[in-house]
Amino acid sequence: MTASTPFENRPPDAASTDADGGFLLSRQLIVNGEVREIRAPETLRLDAVLRRELHLKSVLHGCESGTCGACRILVDGKLVASCTLPFSSVRDGSALETAEALGTCPRARAVVEAFLVERNTRCALCVGGLAVTAVHLERRGCAHDDVAVDNALASASCACTGRGSLKRALLAPR
Repeated sequence: MTASTPFENRPPDAASTDADGGFLLSRQLIVNGEVREIRAPETLRLDAVLRRELHLKSVLHGCESGTCGACRILVDGKLVASCTLPFSSVRDGSALETAEALGTCPRARAVVEAFLVERNTRCALCVGGLAVTAVHLERRGCAHDDVAVDNALASASCACTGRGSLKRALLAPR
């Protein structure tokens, strides 16, 4: 982690101030189905905004480069690594979905259950991002497509189990 990182592994309830860098920016977003007015530094990464300002704990801060998958969310239906997006790049009125909103989604639950049944994960840091990925694949109609799952996992990693276990969980039956 670099000294210029705006998040620096602070807890999700740490207050955001303009000392984090950049000018404060206001956005009205639809987060997990609820309209929210958010004011945060424009350069602060979206994962930090979601954790600090909205206290969403499923959006984890991992690699800072979008390769681990722990911070994956849906922005206007598109799967994104929120640790790579500055808050300023999110359009006013955008719809954001995190793992918190997907708790009742059968596809997301199947992925989490697959992890538990196979005891695939030790730290569980990747589970929220993988649940979001599974829902994204399901909505695109390719939840059980080997190639689509491989592509989705190309930008995700798991130090505990590796990609084989992640793929088995994503391909788990509904």
